Amino acid sequence: MHDHHLGRLSTLSTIAAASALTVLAAIDHSALIAQAALHTGLDVGTLVLARGAQRFARRGPDARSTFGWQRVDVLTGAVLAVVVALASTLGVDAAVREHSSTPGVSLACAAVLAAVPAWPFFVNARTQRTSTSARALSLHAVADLGAFLATLLAALAAWTSFARLVDVGAAVVIWLLVVVPSAAIVRDAVSIALDLAPRGVTLSEVARTIAATPGVVAVHHLHVWRLDPTTLALSAHVVAQPGLTLHDSQLLAARIRERLAREHGIAHTTLELECHACAAPRHEGSPKSGLLEPEATHALRHQLHRDGGEQETEDAREQGDT
Repeated sequence: MHDHHLGRLSTLSTIAAASALTVLAAIDHSALIAQAALHTGLDVGTLVLARGAQRFARRGPDARSTFGWQRVDVLTGAVLAVVVALASTLGVDAAVREHSSTPGVSLACAAVLAAVPAWPFFVNARTQRTSTSARALSLHAVADLGAFLATLLAALAAWTSFARLVDVGAAVVIWLLVVVPSAAIVRDAVSIALDLAPRGVTLSEVARTIAATPGVVAVHHLHVWRLDPTTLALSAHVVAQPGLTLHDSQLLAARIRERLAREHGIAHTTLELECHACAAPRHEGSPKSGLLEPEATHALRHQLHRDGGEQETEDAREQGDT
């Protein structure tokens, strides 16, 4: 309920600020104030669209989207970033084309109004830290605060001979504050949409982690991608040592998942366990170099069952604590 009232209050205050800035820009024919009005007007749609995307992204997996709908928030954030970057670009163009400077009193009023929408954006970004649309909202907040500071600076210089130059410079400062982070948000969204390997995750290191797990002969068909900005996913084919039962293989897969989560932060893992590599022509077991002696196979099975029992005990203890 508190979030609902806060959302309504922030939307109404943003609409009021946008309306006042629009009137002020029309009276003074100021491109700089018009840019602030455009930013603030976009803020209204941004708040509504971002909150809708965040609510939609919280829906669980279903028959149409088996991984969930988190990427709706990612794509929405990218769109919002592009929109605010385009608006800033248009603001710079308008400031360059303007032939008259803006009165200092009007600029001072515009500076205060431009800062109004910033606070709900920061609040949303703080409560939705893993959301791409929240990142875009924080970008809008930066733009609003940049507009406040730049417009205030222009107001202080309005009575000097550099007034028009300061108007243009202020518009450029706002543009820089917006475009650089916008590019980062769009780049991140494209990376997620194309299922690119996440930055900071090296496939060779992930493969070594899997291969170093006792009971693993080889790993291939390894893929790592992001479901959303924070959730890493992996799929791989793992050749297991021969002689393991189905239950042994399940314990081996659980150990691999635990190591991947601990060492690489990969939370969603899909493993296909094999008795030999996919390219092998017949099911004749793994290559001779990968065979274990019966005693070694027995020791491995004992270790897998021991680790599996310890993990079950730890899980039961955690459930008891909750």
